[in-house]
This record gives sequence, C-alpha cells and structure tokens, in this order.
Amino acid sequence: MLKLLTRDEISSSKLLGLRRSEERAANRKIRRLQDKDDANQDIQTVTPTLRFQTSLVNDDLTTDKPHKPLLTTRKRTGGRRNSGDLTIRHQGGATSRSCVSSTSSERSLSAGRVATIEYDPNRSARIALVHYADGEKRYILQPVD
Repeated sequence: MLKLLTRDEISSSKLLGLRRSEERAANRKIRRLQDKDDANQDIQTVTPTLRFQTSLVNDDLTTDKPHKPLLTTRKRTGGRRNSGDLTIRHQGGATSRSCVSSTSSERSLSAGRVATIEYDPNRSARIALVHYADGEKRYILQPVD
C-alpha cells in the first residue's frame, strides 16, 4: 500500500537528496504557488530583476474613463507659501492632477445600481459609480465581497 506524502516530506532534502540551494529553490517555488493571488500576476522572468516582481491584474474594471462631472482638479502650491514667495525650488509647471470625490455618507446606504467599477490612482481601493433612483450619480468605495 502506498503512503501519501505531505508537502513537508517531499521538500525535505533527505528524501529527495537535494543540495541546499536546490532545496531553497524548491521551497520558493512552493511558496510562490501558495501565495498566488488573483489581484497580482507574475511577470515572466527575462532578467534577474524581474524574477520576483508582480503586476496588478485589472480584469475587474469595467471602464477606464471616469465620470467627468464628478472630477475635480487637485490644487498644487508650486513650491510657494501663502504670501507667494518661493520656498522650494524646481517645483511648478506640472499638469494638474484630477481627483475623484467619493462619499461615505448615509446616502451610500440607500439602494442604487452599480454602473461601473474603476481604478483610482489616488487610493488603493477600487471605486464604484452608483446610479440612484432619483438620477443622482456618486462614487463609493467598492465593497469587498
């Protein structure tokens, strides 16, 4: 009768007769397979620096353009204080960044239909555009399932 081996027994160097470096490589591979996440994707190893890098997978996004009326521009100082004199050199002249206003008020608890799920570069969470029955549109943070 065959005995099924556990992962620890298989990766042990005594059972397989592996050298220490081969054992470490096998353990890294097993760890990488265990830590596989749906949100991250491994990059194909072409150079040694790409070996452990991952990139985000954006399969859950439904659109790449935000709803224009809910966008606001982000005010920047350009390295000047309130009196207008220059305090930090080499700043200014950059393109203005846009910011999406999201709400977490009691309105977000009322019933509405999620129209799109979007990426927001200013936060780590996804945002969802919700259409309410009265015609109002607002962004909320995407709830976790």
